[in-house]
Amino acid sequence: MKNNEYNNGMRKKLFLLAEICVILFMSVILVRADESLTAVLSYALKNDSSLFFAYNAQLQGGKRLLTVSDTDTGFVARAYDEEDGAEICDEFDIVTGGGNSYRLSVINDGTYDLLMLETNSVKECISLLEDSFVRRDMPIEYKTVIRVAEEKKWVKEYFGNSRSAAYNLLNRMKEEQLKGYSFIDRCGSIDGVRLKTVKDFIAASADMMSYDSKNHDFDRTMKYILNTNANFQIINPYERGVYDNSYEGIRLVRADYIDYILKNVFGLEPQHPYINELTTRGFCVNDGYYNYVPSFGENFSTEIREIKKIYDVGNNVYFIVFTDIYTENGYAVPEYSWAVLKEENGLKLLRIEMGAELPQEHEIMEYAGVNEYEKYAWEKNTGNNFLAKLKNLWYYINRIMFKKR
Repeated sequence: MKNNEYNNGMRKKLFLLAEICVILFMSVILVRADESLTAVLSYALKNDSSLFFAYNAQLQGGKRLLTVSDTDTGFVARAYDEEDGAEICDEFDIVTGGGNSYRLSVINDGTYDLLMLETNSVKECISLLEDSFVRRDMPIEYKTVIRVAEEKKWVKEYFGNSRSAAYNLLNRMKEEQLKGYSFIDRCGSIDGVRLKTVKDFIAASADMMSYDSKNHDFDRTMKYILNTNANFQIINPYERGVYDNSYEGIRLVRADYIDYILKNVFGLEPQHPYINELTTRGFCVNDGYYNYVPSFGENFSTEIREIKKIYDVGNNVYFIVFTDIYTENGYAVPEYSWAVLKEENGLKLLRIEMGAELPQEHEIMEYAGVNEYEKYAWEKNTGNNFLAKLKNLWYYINRIMFKKR
């Protein structure tokens, strides 16, 4: 009798353990899926300038990022695969015109998302099967998930869908990713003056676009510093002393102003090439001034909107996540960006990535020289993060499985 009770008890415990393992496994899969879909959407936006609609669809071929873009002849729908890296599974051209009316929608048949194309009210269905778009019969029952776009008499309407909306989707996905970090966020405990210092520092550096102290080309770094040197006035005590030599097409800026940026923002030692190196290196120093040829044809700027997170990684290294508006040639893009700063005789920039994918924890910890993130004693098993929950769950499993009979 006792053996039967013991065996039944052990079966219940093993079933519970198996169920918990499945839940944990699915949680990891979902987190990875969210991360990969974010990467795919970033890839799509970067490589398709006409994209105006993006949707995370459960297609017949699997979970895919579905996008729609404008073309000269109508629209093109694309499905992106996140399993083998960001790449297009297939695309489907929708040719419009000829005085007809067209409407494109995403519908759901109860199991899968499908594309529905209405041409003069005649409906047809488009599905993704084995990573290829195919036409299929309309389902008997379905619901419209979202209207994508329509064209009537050569005039297109987008029902509020836009490239900005696609960027907003990308940003919402990144917000979800932030919940997966085990770092403690210090943003709420930093006073307003200090927070402004951090924001000004990032604003000065933002138009560098991408910089990594562990892997950078000095001359490229100088190119960006010189061409965006006006941004650093907010944190630089020296005068720029800028003037143009319009005859030579060369711009000049004071050397002490630039050297301050190199030393106090990037932690780099200045290099002063001779004037005959201007053509080979893109800059030189002469008579107390840096000489350089303006390099950027586009008119671009960045406005830092909000510091979202200030993660304390350790060893005075901070991982900062923030929102910004990037504008190029009059087109504004809302985005999430991030930076790694170090407190070392003032702030130093270790890395900045504008509008880029959020990094993995181990990537950030490398800048602090640590292999594992350590919380203070009073912070352990607190916060709404996956690792803390996992530790608590493992403690609970041990209590159930190995408590005394």
